[in-house]
Amino acid sequence: MGASPTGRLLLLGTLLLAAALAGAAPVAAAPAPVPADVIGRDIEINPVLELAEADRSTYLAELKRDHLRFVRSAGRLEKLSEAMFRKDSPLDKLGRITQVSNSRGLKSFYRFYHSFLLNLAVVSEISEKYRSGWKDRLTGTLARAFEGYLLGVDANLCRLTVVTRLVGFVDDRSKLETLLNEANAGFKIPGRAYEKMALEAIAPAHLYRLYHFHLSNQGDLEAFYSGKSGDGPQVDTQGQLKAYYDSYRPVLDQLLARIAKDGSWYKYVFGKVGHAVKEFFFPLQKSIFTWVGDTRVKARKTRCITEAQLHEMQKHLLPGDIIFERQEYFLSNIFLSGFWPHAELYLGTPEQMGRRLDGDPAVQEFCRKQGARGFVDYLAKRYPKPVEIWQHRNRGDGNPNVVLEAISEGVVFSSMEEANHADFCAAVRPRLAPIDIARAIDVAFSYFGREYDFRFDFATEEDIVCTELVAKSYAPAHGKKGLAFRAEEYMGDQVVRADWMVETYAREAGTPGAQLSFVYFLMGDPKKGVAVVADEPTFRRSYTWKGGLRSRPD
Repeated sequence: MGASPTGRLLLLGTLLLAAALAGAAPVAAAPAPVPADVIGRDIEINPVLELAEADRSTYLAELKRDHLRFVRSAGRLEKLSEAMFRKDSPLDKLGRITQVSNSRGLKSFYRFYHSFLLNLAVVSEISEKYRSGWKDRLTGTLARAFEGYLLGVDANLCRLTVVTRLVGFVDDRSKLETLLNEANAGFKIPGRAYEKMALEAIAPAHLYRLYHFHLSNQGDLEAFYSGKSGDGPQVDTQGQLKAYYDSYRPVLDQLLARIAKDGSWYKYVFGKVGHAVKEFFFPLQKSIFTWVGDTRVKARKTRCITEAQLHEMQKHLLPGDIIFERQEYFLSNIFLSGFWPHAELYLGTPEQMGRRLDGDPAVQEFCRKQGARGFVDYLAKRYPKPVEIWQHRNRGDGNPNVVLEAISEGVVFSSMEEANHADFCAAVRPRLAPIDIARAIDVAFSYFGREYDFRFDFATEEDIVCTELVAKSYAPAHGKKGLAFRAEEYMGDQVVRADWMVETYAREAGTPGAQLSFVYFLMGDPKKGVAVVADEPTFRRSYTWKGGLRSRPD
């Protein structure tokens, strides 16, 4: 692939910047040298940041709106990265197959890519909107606009890291690189989008701004959030912007060291963009591609709950139970205000389901009318392929498939060990008649094979997310009693969060109309790397706990 005019300009600007930065010491407090492509654009402070002094109320309203947009889009980008940039993900499988897929078979890929580009565009817009001028020091206007300044830095950092993780993942999967650069009018994906996003993410001006902030403003960041600066966050009251920046400090430390030691910054080889970007980031691969890039694989080696504990927990579960699960150190957790991020439906084995439901007269009458010998036989007649998969052992770990959940692969069956290799895991039981449990499981099976909702849109039936699977399976309907969970607007979307399900339990516990009963709770201590069986009052409080990258239970 020949270099585009944009690529040649970026290469020229990078070489000029490299010459300016050669030999710079990362610990110096002096202003950083200015890259060539920043001159002429950033001499004056950004007009939006100037509002902090000229029209404070308008500035704060604008900042509040864009903070919400960033939290939503950055959270989605981190979630998409965690789900797709790992071994055996749908994207990995697509990159390894040799058979050319048709557009219908690529639908899930295009849905993912459309969502990725859409949220990346929001983050990129915010990064540019809240950039600061290169002449500005942290005095006057910029000091009063520090929260907006940090928002722009975080947006820039998000763009750099998620795109770098994508490039690192795609680098040895040539088919993916081709697909990512192809236009698709149906999903409004422009041609060469992958190449353009990679070049944009590592543009010298953007790297320089991260370099400048990390070199000059870390102390200001700590003072701002501790109140020592005489000011403090008025919009980011939960500290999500600082938490996100802190999570990437090791990457930025290495970026500063790289700049100080290597005057070339990066070498853009006229060829595949993936190789060029990866070559530039070679010294950073350990922190970016290992620590950040494949968080789910890394996490599997560090979870508090053991298989033995899950086996013991499973002895207390019945088909139809609802399981809540949390894994620490997922970057997407930073953007969740609550504690529990995931919910799933426990099915048990076919034998366990038969024992749970087939003795109930109402279930027996229902099966008789359907011409089935029992409820599992009914499921097998209505959903033959899903039941066949459910009856076989899990392909990954060889254990029985006993859970139905919505993950990046879509709505799938999982083993207890695969679904809940986590740091926290709890279960509740719907206080419903067996026939209503059976009807909920019937609905859940109808969702098997649906694609994961990369748009995170609770209103659609075409694809689905984890809490949606549980909430819709247990939704009351004509002739079917169910569970009522509140659906509210969260970051612009109507959703049912797992935390709100647990809150429903806590609010109703001990009352005659309680919809759920407590079953089991495994509570992790990530610092010690162990989990213990916790009691019901502890679980009842869990929805109030602080989430984030690492949780803070009371």
